[in-house]
Amino acid sequence: SPNTFLTMKASEIPSSSQHLLENEEQPTTHTPNPTPTPTPTKNSKKLALIPLIFIIFFEVSGGPYGAEAAIGAAGPLLAVLGFLIFPFIWSVPEALVTAELATTFPAGIVTCISYVLPLLGTSGAVPLEQGEWIDGYFANLASMIAGNWLKYWMELGIVLSVIGLYEAQLSSCAYQILGMAEMGLLPRVIGVRSEWFNTPWVGILVPTLVALVVSYMTFTDIVSSVNFLYSLGMLLEFASFLWLRRKMPKAKRPYRVPLSMPGLMVMCFIPSCFLVYVMFAARRTVYIVSALLTVFAIAWYFFMEFCKTKMWFDFETVDQDKVDDEIF
Repeated sequence: SPNTFLTMKASEIPSSSQHLLENEEQPTTHTPNPTPTPTPTKNSKKLALIPLIFIIFFEVSGGPYGAEAAIGAAGPLLAVLGFLIFPFIWSVPEALVTAELATTFPAGIVTCISYVLPLLGTSGAVPLEQGEWIDGYFANLASMIAGNWLKYWMELGIVLSVIGLYEAQLSSCAYQILGMAEMGLLPRVIGVRSEWFNTPWVGILVPTLVALVVSYMTFTDIVSSVNFLYSLGMLLEFASFLWLRRKMPKAKRPYRVPLSMPGLMVMCFIPSCFLVYVMFAARRTVYIVSALLTVFAIAWYFFMEFCKTKMWFDFETVDQDKVDDEIF
C-alpha cells in the first residue's frame, strides 16, 4: 500500500531504486570539460650512428697526422709494427675494462689501421730520408708522389682534423659536465641548457675557459700534461676494475671479461707499465700542472659535499637505493 511504501526504511529499498533516489535528492552540477593544456615538448634529437662514429674517431685520433715522427725516430719497420701491435696490448685491454665497468668502448683497431696504411704507402713510395720524417712531412710526400694538388688536399685534411679533434673534445667535456650535474655531483645550474639549441652552454663555457688558461703553455707541455692526467685516470680505472671484480664478483655487469683474476691482472699490468713510463718521462712543468689540477679536483669534490650539507646550491637528487638495486 502507499502507507507501507512511505514507511519503508532506506536500507530496505532495492539498490537500483536507492541509486535513482540518490540521483533525485542530490542533483549534480555538470561542469564543462576543461580544455586540455598542451604539454610543451622539446625537440630533443638523439645522436645518430654516423655522427657518433666520427665523434669517436676524432676523440681518439683525427687521422695519421703527426705520426711522421714515429718513422723519424724508429724507422718504418718498427713504426708500422708498433701501430699493429699496440692495439692488442693497449686498446683491447682498455676496451674490455671499460666495457665491464660501464658500457662498450671502441677498441681503436680501426684507428690504428688508419695510421698504418698511410705510413706503408708513403714510406714505400719514396726513398727513406729518416731525418726528414717530422710533423707535417705527409704534405711534402703528397707533393712528391702526386703533385701539389694532393699536397693541398692533405693540408686541408690537416685543418679539418684539428677542427674535428677540438670539436670532439669540446663535446665530450661539455656533456660529461652535464652528466655530473644530472648525477648530483655538480650544482644543478651547471647543467643548464641553451633555450635555442638545447646544448649545455655552461659545459661548453668551462672547457673553453680552461683552454684559454693553458694556452700560455707550450704544445709539448700541454700534451704531456694531458697524458699524465690520463695515465692517472687509467691507473685508477684499472685498480677499480680489479677491486670490483674481487669484492663483488656476482654483481650484474653489462659485459664480463672472460678471464680469471690472474689473467685480468696480467691484462692490466702491461698497459699500466706504459702509463707509468709516460708519467716518469714527463718534465717538471708537467708535474707541477698535474699536481695542481689533481689537488684542485680532490678539493673541489669535498667542497661540493660541504655545499650539499650547507644547502648553498641546488643539486639533483639521486635514488641511491635504485642505483644499488641495478648494480646488485
